[in-house]
Amino acid sequence: MDPIRHAKPVIAIVLAAALATAAPAARAFTHRHGGPNGGGSAAPAAGRLPPSWPKGVPVPPGQIQGTNIGPRHAVVQLLVRGGARQALRSTIAFYRARGWRGTGRGLHKGSRKIVVVTENRDHSAAKTFVVISVSPYTA
Repeated sequence: MDPIRHAKPVIAIVLAAALATAAPAARAFTHRHGGPNGGGSAAPAAGRLPPSWPKGVPVPPGQIQGTNIGPRHAVVQLLVRGGARQALRSTIAFYRARGWRGTGRGLHKGSRKIVVVTENRDHSAAKTFVVISVSPYTA
């Protein structure tokens, strides 16, 4: 069974919903504890990765919709052109070309693993959400 062809859209919906609900809380946390009133820097502008994004984890081309950084995890949501299947394949190819290994939508490199899920935006094959989750990897 080809895991790319038999994707579970529920995973994409759950991860996208988690990102959508957690990102405002993460921005509020950053502003409250590290923003203008608490010293440090405010939350990054939309479309940019925050400085706390894991080093050594590149992000493929696409328009950044949001991020969520927490203890031992990081998530980014991108908007890319094309359908979900094409977006998944090109995202996996992007990471494999940079030394990430694994099968299907789960890849690992060094002490990190990523999981990639995709979902067509508004049921359209013209634009797709790509959600990339980064967490620790143990063999």
